[in-house]
Amino acid sequence: MIHKIFTSRPHFMMLQAGVALLLFASLLVWQRAVLAEIYWGPLATELGMVVNSIIVALFLVALGRIFYLLLDYTRENRSIDQFEEQMNFGLTEAGIEDLSDSLIVQRYRVFQQSQSELDRPQQAALSAILMNQEVTRLGLIRLIQSLLILLGVFGTVASLSLALVGASDLLSFPQNGGGITLVVHGMATALSTTMTAIAAYLVLTLIFSRLVAGQSSVCQRIELLTLRRVLPLVTRDGASLTPHLDATRHERHVQNEQDEQLLEALRKVNQTLKKGFRLDQ
Repeated sequence: MIHKIFTSRPHFMMLQAGVALLLFASLLVWQRAVLAEIYWGPLATELGMVVNSIIVALFLVALGRIFYLLLDYTRENRSIDQFEEQMNFGLTEAGIEDLSDSLIVQRYRVFQQSQSELDRPQQAALSAILMNQEVTRLGLIRLIQSLLILLGVFGTVASLSLALVGASDLLSFPQNGGGITLVVHGMATALSTTMTAIAAYLVLTLIFSRLVAGQSSVCQRIELLTLRRVLPLVTRDGASLTPHLDATRHERHVQNEQDEQLLEALRKVNQTLKKGFRLDQ
């Protein structure tokens, strides 16, 4: 049961992300009357609508990217299961042909290629490369997270500036009612942009954490499978290791011959020096 939960972890992460998004949508529906008054009521301004629209658009882009990557890691997890099953019944090229684009098969190809090149790669280096490659796929989401904060701050500052302009008009011309209108509209816009940015950032961060967990799960499975199954498989492949062993024996034989020749030359030099300086007398 524990193994089944572990292997289906990306599915579980996607389920958690979907539940979180559903709860957020339910909250919006529940408070739709209040939200409509804040965002589209008489106190709404064009500045607030523009800033909020940009925030929502960026939020949807990041959300789409998260679920796309979750689906991708779900496929990777399924590929790992199929690859491990192929190893249990005998790994063949035809069996893994449909998995050629998966990360686990790419890792297997690296070790397979290293056999022909007589150079065994280090798993630690491959693990670092894999993590760096996968982390770069999260760059757009992290950028949007930062932009959400900046847009929230920008909307708040711009709205407060609008309110200050209204306060200045109110102090300069008390009889003119336009100043108080600007103050109220500015405060309402600051509230709406701040709420939108905070809500979008919190929900996006929560769902993004599920993506990171799913990514870590897939990478861990790849490293464990490499350590437990791929490396022993490569080591047991005698046919592929024969050229490596023959080359090693040949290098050692050549090195031994060179060492013996060097020692013989040193003996002759030593004998010549002894005779020349009569050290043996």
